[in-house]
Amino acid sequence: MKKNLKLVSILFASLATVWTVSGCGHSHEDHGEEHQHEEHEHTGHDERDHGNEEKGEQHGDEVVLNHEALESAGLEFETATRGDFHEVLKCAAVIENSRGTERIIAAPASGIVTFGSGVVNGALVKAGHGLFRISSENTEQGDAAATAVIERDLMAKEFKRAEELIKDNLISQKEYNQIKADYERAQRNASSVAARNRNGISVSSPISGALISVNVAPGSFVNMGDPLATVATDRRLLLKAELSEHDRDFIPSIRGAVIGSASGDKIPLEASEVKVLSTNTATNAQSHFIPVYLEFNNPGGLGSGNVVEVWLTGNTRNGVLTVPRTAIIEDGGLKFVFVEEEKGIFHKHEVTTGTTDGSRIEILSGLPEGEKVVTAGALRLKLAGMASSIPAHSHHH
Repeated sequence: MKKNLKLVSILFASLATVWTVSGCGHSHEDHGEEHQHEEHEHTGHDERDHGNEEKGEQHGDEVVLNHEALESAGLEFETATRGDFHEVLKCAAVIENSRGTERIIAAPASGIVTFGSGVVNGALVKAGHGLFRISSENTEQGDAAATAVIERDLMAKEFKRAEELIKDNLISQKEYNQIKADYERAQRNASSVAARNRNGISVSSPISGALISVNVAPGSFVNMGDPLATVATDRRLLLKAELSEHDRDFIPSIRGAVIGSASGDKIPLEASEVKVLSTNTATNAQSHFIPVYLEFNNPGGLGSGNVVEVWLTGNTRNGVLTVPRTAIIEDGGLKFVFVEEEKGIFHKHEVTTGTTDGSRIEILSGLPEGEKVVTAGALRLKLAGMASSIPAHSHHH
């Protein structure tokens, strides 16, 4: 009996050993597959990291560009320093022609108007350039030619009679000379009126400038003295800004302006060329705004009737930290600038901004003085950081 029990124990132990060996073999195979899978994932991760390093990567508020990406980014920089800054007020304004630079072109005679080439509002003209032609042919005023011819013929008969009388001394030499002079004058007048009716009278611009209004239509009839057009020099322009009541205290300090053109450019007006014509602080009863007029030399690209955005510049403040407006980027309603910490390494700083003069903007907090700020290409840095922060696709087997 004891011998049979011992035999069963040995058999059971042998089966357990076989089971254990089989289990261990399966486990090693699984571990091998897992190990190979981990190596595959690790290799893919390294390849992705290497690809990001070739372009740029973001760690929190930090963006890193390699040499190649840095060279192609076209970044520009400026050291953040304090300096003089003009107080500014942003508003809308209208460009007008300066008073005293306009000339009205009037009709020198009555008749039908024909236009020269390019006679439209806004056209540039030179002094002496023909704009219109007025002809009285086939009009009531054309009777002047017929009247002149009749007068000439009458004077011709009178002169012929005077020639016979002077031979017999029936009239004095003085009388004869007067009749002769009247006849010659009638001849010249008839010829002049006939030519004018046939060819018309040319009307030219008295000054060089731009046509700001054309008051007649081609083929219309005008009387002598009627306004045909208005031409104005565009060298001096007038800026009319309307300020609200709560900006009243700023008005006496206005010194100049920066104009925003339709193309988006900022046009600073030199203080020496700007003349503040009116800073009347009385509110317009109809619009409840205060009109302010500034006269300035036209820097080009501006004309009468343009509606523009303008930054009126006032008193100067010293020791103000500013950066170009192009340095500011917005993200999630907040404002930031990029600062280069090291070559190719940029850190995004959240900043609080103040007023702007149209070209530069005041920094109230968030940017220490002396930092190297990105002034051109900040948006490219933002996009590069966003692109590199997108999680890479992971393919699992």
